Amino acid sequence: MAKIDLTVYTDRLERAVKRARERNIIIPTFAQQKDPTLVPAKIKEELKGIGLWDCTSAQSVPHYLEKRAGRQGRRVRQGQLLGAA
Repeated sequence: MAKIDLTVYTDRLERAVKRARERNIIIPTFAQQKDPTLVPAKIKEELKGIGLWDCTSAQSVPHYLEKRAGRQGRRVRQGQLLGAA
């Protein structure tokens, strides 16, 4: 079984953080994902009126690529998330 590479590339991390700040994207911490009670009340209040599938500025519409791929002789549809608009 293949191992997951958990290497942190600081230059890539800094670039990703910079882009998120420029776009006002708030990324939850691992602790907040594990225990949602740690999410600040301000953010919870903003998210109350937003449904899971709603497209808002808080939840950007993703760009996606759909391609057909054959595996074991079967044709299947694969979707790939590319980023947010």
